[in-house]
Amino acid sequence: RTAGASVDKLRTAVDSVLSKVRRDEEKRILIYDKSLHEEFEHHKNLEKELRNSIHLNEFVSWFQPIVYADNRSSICLEALARWPKHGGIITPEEFIPAAANLGLWEELDHQLFISACQQAKSMPKT
Repeated sequence: RTAGASVDKLRTAVDSVLSKVRRDEEKRILIYDKSLHEEFEHHKNLEKELRNSIHLNEFVSWFQPIVYADNRSSICLEALARWPKHGGIITPEEFIPAAANLGLWEELDHQLFISACQQAKSMPKT
């Protein structure tokens, strides 16, 4: 059992280093430490949750008005992608690159577009 656990730990360590090197091609030497392992686990969990949330259609669009600066009249609305998770919001800066790296961006983008259109359709006309 100990040998198997050691092999699994070694595999996880190698996976975390390879993952980091793929994300940051300028780094040629990496030293495995606890923070690298934690970062790898975070990315692995983010990927799993991202796939699941896309499947469950958990992403939402928030609307932000675009206004003229001189008279503050509204020109239009822009849809902003948001991912409510764990009692908070995971920022687009985190989930969009992850979706792109996993080849899920087109699916997520389409889902967000449809959602924004449906929400906009139900908004009052002005």
